[in-house]
Amino acid sequence: MMGRPQSSSLVSKNTLICILMLSMMATIRDEQEMALSEKILRFLSSQISLTRFLMSC
Repeated sequence: MMGRPQSSSLVSKNTLICILMLSMMATIRDEQEMALSEKILRFLSSQISLTRFLMSC
């Protein structure tokens, strides 16, 4: 229970980074950079899923 505030702040940080990445992807034209952004977004979404799972325990 004590870790809950930390976990929720981690989720909001990840969400902010996701939003930032999505806005960057909208401006990126280079396919290589787009692929990199996609990888980062997938990594972040897996981190958020993991955090939600840990919070639900």
